[in-house]
Amino acid sequence: ECDACTLELAARVKALMGLDGDLLGMQANYQHTEFPQHTDDAKGDGFGACVATANVRGIGRVVVCEKECTEINHMWWFDLAPGDVWAMRDYVRWECTHGLPLMQTPAMPCGPGCGCRISLNCRFGVRSALE
Repeated sequence: ECDACTLELAARVKALMGLDGDLLGMQANYQHTEFPQHTDDAKGDGFGACVATANVRGIGRVVVCEKECTEINHMWWFDLAPGDVWAMRDYVRWECTHGLPLMQTPAMPCGPGCGCRISLNCRFGVRSALE
């Protein structure tokens, strides 16, 4: 799986999702616990103006909520299968929270053959000081 994490893959994801900016980094994620609702920190681990995520292995669900979300009509969600790609930028990236509940419990601690969901984030573009 790691052999596929190439600059060519990042360029294909960028084109598919219609994103702008240079590639700043690629980050593998291994989900074996809940990824709780959160807002990204642009100056920390949420760097990049746009983020696109390829779901490499396992199933998942992305839940997006407007801040102060108290009603279901302020919430969106979609399921992920292996090979799915999704992206966040602008309003959804900076004004909403997002998280991924655990959809399946891995059979063993994270490691080769554990069965956890694996995704690859590609981070593009520098957020301007005006945003």
